[in-house]
Amino acid sequence: MIVAFVERDAPHLFTYRGKNGEGTPFRCSDEFVRKFLKTNLNWTWRQATKAAQKLPVDAAQQTRRTFLRMAATIRDETIDPCFIINADQTQVVYYSGTQKTYAPRGSKQVAVVGQEEKRAFTLMVAVSQDGSVLPFQAVYQGR
Repeated sequence: MIVAFVERDAPHLFTYRGKNGEGTPFRCSDEFVRKFLKTNLNWTWRQATKAAQKLPVDAAQQTRRTFLRMAATIRDETIDPCFIINADQTQVVYYSGTQKTYAPRGSKQVAVVGQEEKRAFTLMVAVSQDGSVLPFQAVYQGR
């Protein structure tokens, strides 16, 4: 993608050889990409922690059927746009427990109270089709 953006926005970089014409033209090397990602996006190479969710083979057909079913229901039941709501929820962590503490140098065993504890709540945000932003809902303890 970086090459595509450079070709679109600054194609001369691939042929530019410096002021005296003796330099080497820009090359989008692996090292350049790593430095760019680290410096500009604050990204780093990480170990994967879980498998990405896979889409079903017929995802497009399922999406179309769901859309048509919803459109027909909205039309047939004359549902007002203020009753059509899009919502999402996310976990907000305000204390993630700790893995580190101060201990005398050379300690072999270091105990930490609350290492497994995590303080978080679920925040749900929603907006209706007429553009109204609904009040946030926060769930602090679930069952």
